[in-house]
Amino acid sequence: MGIDFRVPVRGARSGIERYTRSLVNAAVSLARGNEYYLYVDREPPEHVVALLQNAAERVEFRVIRSGNEQMWEGVLLPLEVRRGRLDVFFHPADVGGFWFSPKCPWVVDVHDIIPAILSNTFFQSPLHRLYYTWKVTITRDADAILTHSEWSQETILRRLRLPIEQVSVIPEGVDRTIFQTLPNCAMQALVRKQVGYDPSPFIFAIGSTEPRKNTQRLLRAYAEIRRRHPHVRLVLLDTNWRGTNLEKDIEHSRLSGTIVRLQSPITDDALAALYNAAELFLFPSLYEGFGLPVLEAMACGTPVVTSNRTALPEVAGGAARLVEPESEHAIADACIELLEDGTVRARHRQMGLARVRGFSWVRSAERVVDVFQTVATARTRRMRSDRRGHLRRK
Repeated sequence: MGIDFRVPVRGARSGIERYTRSLVNAAVSLARGNEYYLYVDREPPEHVVALLQNAAERVEFRVIRSGNEQMWEGVLLPLEVRRGRLDVFFHPADVGGFWFSPKCPWVVDVHDIIPAILSNTFFQSPLHRLYYTWKVTITRDADAILTHSEWSQETILRRLRLPIEQVSVIPEGVDRTIFQTLPNCAMQALVRKQVGYDPSPFIFAIGSTEPRKNTQRLLRAYAEIRRRHPHVRLVLLDTNWRGTNLEKDIEHSRLSGTIVRLQSPITDDALAALYNAAELFLFPSLYEGFGLPVLEAMACGTPVVTSNRTALPEVAGGAARLVEPESEHAIADACIELLEDGTVRARHRQMGLARVRGFSWVRSAERVVDVFQTVATARTRRMRSDRRGHLRRK
């Protein structure tokens, strides 16, 4: 089996990087006898190789060098896949595919098609928009499409006009060896190391300048919270969308003295400690294809306030406080309720811990590998049927 593994070796932390790294790590650990070729555009760093060390005999990195990403995806990769005589190829990093047939079945993971929904704010140029539209079009040729929520499945089916059986919903997982409840001493030490001091009590949030992340309303909601709870800080992990950051937005909020802005990326251990130490996790995004931070916070025993839109209610499963994300008053009121009512906070903590038990990367990997084997078997049957028909015609 071949996998496009470029995102994890590039080093930039993102939702897709975490998904690809975690899923592949779980898939290669399954005792199914599969061999994996991981296609990359540079030599993989040692820490990435070490992640897969336990299954080294079943994993081989294949480096294809090119200075042009479109050439790599469209021409060089399918040529290498043809030479590799693979049973199946997997694109885990969103829409796209091959410019010509790789001579094997292929599966693509479409996390969401939010760029198509929010095209006015997402694309930097008409050419960028055209290229994305073309990639969406060739995605339709995949033998199978994976996504992670019923909301994403519905939008993909509607936009791509596909039959429902072509798009499988496989939820993401949570690594509960990292995202778990931590002892106070370990948690506080990690938070002090990351922040420089103990900012408690605080609300933890993840945001960026990307409009759909709704960080402007989050900051206005925090201003309301401060009027009731002036001692509560906001620790905000800034994910640096397109090289921009939230420094000016925080300055304009006139609350810069009470907001701790952390620069992404941070280590997984530091992220888990921040979830643990927070009074609550705030994630009022307008659009999400899944929303993994919601589950990570729940796994750490942290109450969650999140949006009532797109995939977030589906992921939260009744274990989070859902709010109308376009109302900073609603966001603030939900946070204030959790800050002031210990009983409500404890209930959300327990509901979150129960909810997250249903998500694991091993379970996700098992279902993904099942799809691989299904499409590979279906392609083999078609080839045999075509061969028999050709012989009968002779």
